[in-house]
Amino acid sequence: MNFVIPHNIMELKNDGFFEFVKHFSGEKVAILLEFQDISNVDCLLACDDPLEIITFDSDDLLDLKKKTCVKLNNNSFTVLPQGGTN
Repeated sequence: MNFVIPHNIMELKNDGFFEFVKHFSGEKVAILLEFQDISNVDCLLACDDPLEIITFDSDDLLDLKKKTCVKLNNNSFTVLPQGGTN
C-alpha cells in the first residue's frame, strides 16, 4: 500500500495533523499523540519515543491504554500496527 505524504506536512497542526496520522498510522496512534499534545510534525520529531507513554506504570493512564493498546501476558502493553486507513 502506498501513502502520499502531503506537500504541506510541516504545516499541519492539530486536527489536520491528527487526521493525517489516523490515515497514515491508525486511530490508536493518533489518540496517543493527541493525549500528549503532540500536535504537529515539529513536536513529533522532538520526541525521543512518542509511544513511551504506554510503558509508564500509572493508574491515570489505564483508560488510555485500554483504548489504544493490547495488554500482554507479562502485564505490559503494546500498540498493534494498523496498516492504512481504518
